[in-house]
Formats: sequence, structure tokens, C-alpha cells
Amino acid sequence: MNKLDENGNAVEGAILSLSGVDENGNYISLDETDIILGENASFALFDTDPDTTVPSISWSTGSSAVIIRSVQNGTYTLREIAAPEGYLLADDI
Repeated sequence: MNKLDENGNAVEGAILSLSGVDENGNYISLDETDIILGENASFALFDTDPDTTVPSISWSTGSSAVIIRSVQNGTYTLREIAAPEGYLLADDI
């Protein structure tokens, strides 16, 4: 996962947050072992989405994609918490 510009190039410095719920509606716990950071990416300081207080994991985008692995079945939301200067926030997916 990464933020891309209109030409398909990686955009560094966006703060993305991933949260999920299982089939029973329980929050899914995510941590640093579930993510392989891309080049120049780093974990953010949030352990909950600051807009919703939902447990999540957050990172700052780098020059290559972040890989999410070993996540349990459920429904996930990817949210951009902060966009780099000159960019708009992306819609949740």
C-alpha cells in the first residue's frame, strides 16, 4: 500500500492508518509484525485512529509500498490521516 500521484509515482510523507473488524464486529488487533515497511516508510505514533478512536496501525509512506501480511479475515478500512503538503486527503477505502 502506498499513496501515488496522478502519474503513479509514490508520494512520501502521507500518514495512513489501517483498522479492521472481524465477522462478529470485534476490532482486529494489528501491530508492527503485520506490516513490512517500504523504503523510507516509518511507523507513526498512533495506536488508534485519532479521528475515530478505533484500534489501528499507522505509518508514514515512503518511496515504495508497505506490505500487509498475516491479517485475519474481516473488513478493513484504510484511511489517510494526513496528506503531504500540496496533496488532498484520499477517501477511505
